[in-house]
Amino acid sequence: PNKRTANERADKLDKPFFCPIVEVVELYGDLTKDFKLPQMLKFQGVATNKAGHPITGVTVTIESTEKLDKVFAGQLPLSVHCVTGKDGKFTSFLKAGNYNVKLEPPAETHLAEKHFGSMLIDQDRTKVYALEPGHQLSGRIVHKEQPLAGAKVTVTGAKIESSQWSDEEGRYCFSLPDNSYELQVSAQPHPLAQEAVAELAPWNGQVILDKDTEFVVEMDEGVLVSGRVLDPAREPRSGVLLAVYPMKVGADSPSSTARMPLAIGITGSDGAYDFRLRPNTYKLILNNQPSMAHTIHVAADGEDTDVTVEDVCLVTFEVTSEDDLPISNCLIFHEQYRAGEELQELSIEQIEPATTADDGKCSITVPSGIYAIYLRPPSESEFAPRHMRQLSVIKDMTRRIRLTRKSTTEAQ
Repeated sequence: PNKRTANERADKLDKPFFCPIVEVVELYGDLTKDFKLPQMLKFQGVATNKAGHPITGVTVTIESTEKLDKVFAGQLPLSVHCVTGKDGKFTSFLKAGNYNVKLEPPAETHLAEKHFGSMLIDQDRTKVYALEPGHQLSGRIVHKEQPLAGAKVTVTGAKIESSQWSDEEGRYCFSLPDNSYELQVSAQPHPLAQEAVAELAPWNGQVILDKDTEFVVEMDEGVLVSGRVLDPAREPRSGVLLAVYPMKVGADSPSSTARMPLAIGITGSDGAYDFRLRPNTYKLILNNQPSMAHTIHVAADGEDTDVTVEDVCLVTFEVTSEDDLPISNCLIFHEQYRAGEELQELSIEQIEPATTADDGKCSITVPSGIYAIYLRPPSESEFAPRHMRQLSVIKDMTRRIRLTRKSTTEAQ
């Protein structure tokens, strides 16, 4: 948000600042609450073309890579925006941490947007960003030949992941480097919409961009895909995060899915969920765990498709020191145990890790079975990684794991 100076380092200028901190506030009436910001760092840069000339009107989006342990907070778009002036410069103030940075030039410049992932901001920083030539990917989002406003349009490709919303005429426009891209479109609620957008299925497809390209996306009503998530005792499992991914052609594994989910949801108190999808084959993944991927075949006959996911176990880890002090930001990887095979960290890297919160706790959702577990504390911490070669999971469970200090491990 645009606020007055975050602290004295803001030089008393009205510059955007960003501090990705989420707090839960219980509100039962009027409330006055102060928020104390940490030390803020100056992050500034200059956007130019290849010849070094400054570019005006470049939108700079700075997004936090920090993972929040709260279910709904994890879905918040934690980002801040600023725009370059006539001198091509932008300035913002950030809390120390890692950020994704995206620069989007105006369409008339015929320059490509540029992305930087996991940029460490641990001190004041200034940098020149040279933007390369590119092409426009533009078009309209329509339904029954009528423009669809407010639809979310996402393109993903090599080092590119960019989203925007269609305008009142259903139009969108990206400026991108030449490449092949996956295009995804999801209808969003709109106050003036004439159609019930909840009935529309998300759309996905491939686009090869080697020149300015106009691409019209026709949105259709989807087939209802519904079901329930149950635990091993066939009791409903509420609060399970669900993500639907389109399958790549000729592939049938969790890693073969697209990078971005087409749709996300959460199970209710009865464990139920429902999506509207186009006829195709998809992966339904629970709680961001690829090991909990289920293939869904959606038929074109319009009949409801019921998918019941059973045998779901919740494993909660409590990671502490030998003094029983919680260890936060510890990554926990898991994979199915295979007898006679050595546990390899490289293979575990393919699985989305869970991260412990400030209380040292985190949870994963897995089918019952035997698992190999790898714990990796922050590299700057005093604790050593740990392997657990066999963890038997047959029901919901909580497991406390103590990590030894590096000095202790090295001495052994």
